[in-house]
Amino acid sequence: TIDQLYAGVRKAAREDDARPRVAELAEAIARIKQVPLEAATAAVEKGSDEQRKQWRSNAKVKAVIAQIRAEKAAKALEEAGEQELKVEGI
Repeated sequence: TIDQLYAGVRKAAREDDARPRVAELAEAIARIKQVPLEAATAAVEKGSDEQRKQWRSNAKVKAVIAQIRAEKAAKALEEAGEQELKVEGI
């Protein structure tokens, strides 16, 4: 990332991270609007950066994204099972 900044490339790292954010936003919109995920994804991909920012700032969208993230975290915790955590001194 630092090398990219020195080279004047400002969006390269963000573009790689953008896909999961678009998918998350599309999933939230699909749940709220009760439309197929494919339709929401197409709409989000067509939207401008400004529109995506506006949608992300919506209180319902924020809440549903938090819910999606909580569901993913719960699933990861369940999949971790009895995986041992070693912490020195504890």
